[in-house]
Amino acid sequence: MQNGLTVELVTFKLNEGADEAAFLQAADAVMADTRQLPGYVRRELLKGDDGQWIDVVHWRSRADALAAAEMFNTLPSAQAFGSFLDFTSVTMLHPVQALVWDN
Repeated sequence: MQNGLTVELVTFKLNEGADEAAFLQAADAVMADTRQLPGYVRRELLKGDDGQWIDVVHWRSRADALAAAEMFNTLPSAQAFGSFLDFTSVTMLHPVQALVWDN
């Protein structure tokens, strides 16, 4: 199972007073770099009513996900994206897909 599709789940809150529209622009801008990372499949950004965000990125393997996590902060677009995050609230998981149900 270690080599299966891996879902990167990052939960976080924005810094106090952060401009949400500017954050969404930064999240969109980081996609040009993210799409170029080996193993990238797709990404979703979710927002809860409590201000909690979940960044969901699908990777072909756990190795791809971990390598991308190491490289991500070196990307200029990621630095702008990260400037909006309250890093005391960040958690990151890399679970590997065990079962899938469609419809």
